[in-house]
Amino acid sequence: MQKGKKFLWIFPALALFLLFAFRYYLAATGKAFWDDETVGLGYTQRKTYGNLFWFGSNEASPSPFFYILNKILYDLYGGQPQYWWDLRVYNRILPATYWAIAGTAVFVWCYKRALEYWRVPVWQALILGAGVAAFFHSCSFMNIYAIEDRAYSLWVSLATLQLLVWFDLLLNPSSRKAWWRFGGFSALMVFTTFASLGQVGLTALALVGLKWQNEKLFRGISLREMVKRAVIVVGVSSAIGFFYLRVSQQMYYSPDWFTAKRYFESVLEVMAKSYHHHGAGLLALTLPLLFVVLPFVQRQNRILLAIVAHNLGLLVLTVILFKGSQAKGGLWASRYVIYLIPAFTAHYVLGLALFARWLQAQLAKRISWKPLRGTWLLFTFWAFTQIISLLPKYVSNIRHDIPKLKERHVYEFTPSGNCRDLRETDFGGMAFEEINANCRGIRDEMKDLKK
Repeated sequence: MQKGKKFLWIFPALALFLLFAFRYYLAATGKAFWDDETVGLGYTQRKTYGNLFWFGSNEASPSPFFYILNKILYDLYGGQPQYWWDLRVYNRILPATYWAIAGTAVFVWCYKRALEYWRVPVWQALILGAGVAAFFHSCSFMNIYAIEDRAYSLWVSLATLQLLVWFDLLLNPSSRKAWWRFGGFSALMVFTTFASLGQVGLTALALVGLKWQNEKLFRGISLREMVKRAVIVVGVSSAIGFFYLRVSQQMYYSPDWFTAKRYFESVLEVMAKSYHHHGAGLLALTLPLLFVVLPFVQRQNRILLAIVAHNLGLLVLTVILFKGSQAKGGLWASRYVIYLIPAFTAHYVLGLALFARWLQAQLAKRISWKPLRGTWLLFTFWAFTQIISLLPKYVSNIRHDIPKLKERHVYEFTPSGNCRDLRETDFGGMAFEEINANCRGIRDEMKDLKK
């Protein structure tokens, strides 16, 4: 890759990041707090960093990474940011930023790999990267959880980064840098929630399984060395996960999800929410092609085989956990399988790319028109449709939400008895809304909430 082309991604990536981030920052002003957001923040602020690190959080998943980052953000303003910020925005800065970073990373990865491995022109690489990032952000489920002050956005964003590095390992499995990044993101995922252990295990198992199936598939690294590296990654991640699980059970009350009488969604509803993107009708038509037909057409493509195995493994794991918890009368909601989003999106996009390339290769054998050779016209067109269908909407939403943000920042401070410090008893959706409205001088909103 030429140096000039290598760094052309910087300004488009920055523009995409700002577009995604401001879209979610502004959308957060229209979403009221609910108790799960603020209760977790409450006990987090009352703990020290050492207590969080060694003993974890009080949540069902005790891994503390999300809460440590949240505590750092709150401590920037002495734990009382309501005097300077709209809490609806401030509390959701980090979740929105995580998801914006994930989308930007998808753009950069696709741009660089399009130039390096797929040998497409720069303009086409930019369209492909931006189109895939736009499709990635079209998931309606994440439009909700990207502006919620809970660990889901950080979890799925780290899963996305881990998956991108995993693709690099499929392309170059001997790269020590890629293995270090893969291990680092895997550890951070488990440091965010021990539920990530299944993802880490499946990604590592897919690499080893492909190498074991065909020794010549990954050149430059032996099966023994690959098993060694995979065991280290899974071992370190497991040690982190089980450390916090054990500590949490010893130190704090942890609800028993497998015996509590809680609500359940159907397994189909759970997966449908995780797989719902813009243009869902197109997905329904093309999914059978990408999951069933394409693997037979592209039998020798190791990346496709690994992704198919990884997705099927995640689906099987999800169904087992769902049915097991349901049999015990436990709790299960669609947001608990949010890890399906990046895996499915990657599979779908790569399937479209491989199918477009295969189709154009077939046409090139029969049609002499040169542009059909070596370019991905169909996939580029799909990527372009994603850009023009989603990104203009984001720009429109930002323009529409900016006046609302200005209205919420009127800075007509009320007497100190109304705009005050946060107390231990204040953490809860209504308490945050009341303090936030008082400090922003927002009156009508509080009347609506109390009704």
